[in-house]
Amino acid sequence: MNQLPYQSLRPYLLSALVTALSISFLTGNLFAANTDMNSVRAKYPQILNTKLNSCTLCHTSAPATNSYGRAYQNAGRNTAAFGAIESQDSDGDGFTNLTEINAGTFPGNASDQPSPATTTTTTTVPSTTTTTSTTTTTTTLPAGLNALIFPQVAVGGGYRSFLMIHNPGADAVSATATFRNPSGQPLTLFINGSAGTELSFSLPAHGSTQIALSDSGDQVKTGWVQVSAGSAVGGALVYQLLDAQGLVSQASVLPSATSRRFNILVPQLGGQTLTGLAIANTEQTAASITLQFVGTDGIQIASGTVPLPPGQQLSQFIQQYLPTVSASAAGVLEVSSSGNVAAVGLVYVIGNTAEFLTIPLIPVP
Repeated sequence: MNQLPYQSLRPYLLSALVTALSISFLTGNLFAANTDMNSVRAKYPQILNTKLNSCTLCHTSAPATNSYGRAYQNAGRNTAAFGAIESQDSDGDGFTNLTEINAGTFPGNASDQPSPATTTTTTTVPSTTTTTSTTTTTTTLPAGLNALIFPQVAVGGGYRSFLMIHNPGADAVSATATFRNPSGQPLTLFINGSAGTELSFSLPAHGSTQIALSDSGDQVKTGWVQVSAGSAVGGALVYQLLDAQGLVSQASVLPSATSRRFNILVPQLGGQTLTGLAIANTEQTAASITLQFVGTDGIQIASGTVPLPPGQQLSQFIQQYLPTVSASAAGVLEVSSSGNVAAVGLVYVIGNTAEFLTIPLIPVP
């Protein structure tokens, strides 16, 4: 989730693993086939919330493939084919295909190269994504009656979201929805069709509204949302993934209460199942997040600690937080924080199609 819909719990939430585009193989669009998208996501789950999670990884413009797409096709056009060409430099820019995948640059585009800070052959380490910005402009409120926190939002690259807010009171209420990127800076997206970073609105007594969130780009944008209101409001956020044929998958999530301790169940639901966790620090002080993965037998498998500066967000798969945890592992992720944070769990199930769902967090006293 190298920044999770649910990059981003893209949008594993997120972000996740998916934007894909299902057209017939006969069109010549190599990445239009679900099997090809599933293969690359299975091999490199870290691409889910990045620009690499799109047909441009292997294509210039459909049906034409780039040098990386041709190498993949020549190697057998399956999950193993990606591994077989990792040591190659398909675009001749001096970086191996694996180095570029891990750095988030296109291995079939010589003009898109890793910067010195990202030339690595290992999976992105959470600390590298949480210390990229030392200045945060966001002003946040603790999640309570007058504030709703949604720790993950995803738009673009096949994703869109709908924010639904309800006023249960007998008086009208004014509210503002503010959108932030993972670094805590304003997130620009299309809000009801107009570009912006926040939306102010009013709700009549017992009224409600639905706010459409989208982006026209091929790359997934992720972040988090805070709704601040003059009195108590309720709400939900719906994530949708679409391809050329229409809706692929969707899931909804309620706002997240802030807490310092919670657990998330990590299931295996058939096919390849990947669980992601998005965490937003809504406070004005940095938080230290400790994660422990415990197998179904109650034995701890891995643990680690990541920093989360004020106003910022992390969204990654379990295997990105804790690289030694197998993708086939099931159990519980135990999370504790030095400060109150809001979180949401997202699960991606990749089989003949790619689907995602939200998974509730379990509060721990």
